[in-house]
Amino acid sequence: MAACLLVASVLHFLAQECSEPHIAVGDKCYAFLLDFARTWAESRDYCQSIGGDLVVVQSCDEFTTLVRNIHMLGQEVPDRFSYWIGGTDLGDEGSWTWIDGTPMAMGVPFWGQAGETFEPNGGETQNCAQIYKDDRYFIHDGECEKHGYPLCQEGLVARLDNQGQLIKEED
Repeated sequence: MAACLLVASVLHFLAQECSEPHIAVGDKCYAFLLDFARTWAESRDYCQSIGGDLVVVQSCDEFTTLVRNIHMLGQEVPDRFSYWIGGTDLGDEGSWTWIDGTPMAMGVPFWGQAGETFEPNGGETQNCAQIYKDDRYFIHDGECEKHGYPLCQEGLVARLDNQGQLIKEED
């Protein structure tokens, strides 16, 4: 019994502390916000208003865990909708970066496929990244003004503004 209490105490100590409405997924805190759909910029503004920003995914394991939890937690978006995430090529067409300034990995296992064409494939009209339900939650490029749902990550520090430009740091 003492061993069980010790294990429970250690697990509680290791559990990620997240503020509402964020929940712990692995070692990160995410908010799956399905109240109403927004544009990419509106989604980003909303995430910032609750203490974070749109999600940034740096590894295959992190991406897999995130998508698995969308299903497990029952946080699936309606058909033909997506979750907005923090990737964009607004600042430099074809050069996809996360809002924290790091480059986005291209190809499998992150990006999806539209018919025979691999993503991203929208050229100058689709400049914001989304996790697209109709392609098993792979990443697609989308029109930033279309409506999707914000997928927020708590405590993220962004280095790019809503136009994909580097945010100048205060001296």
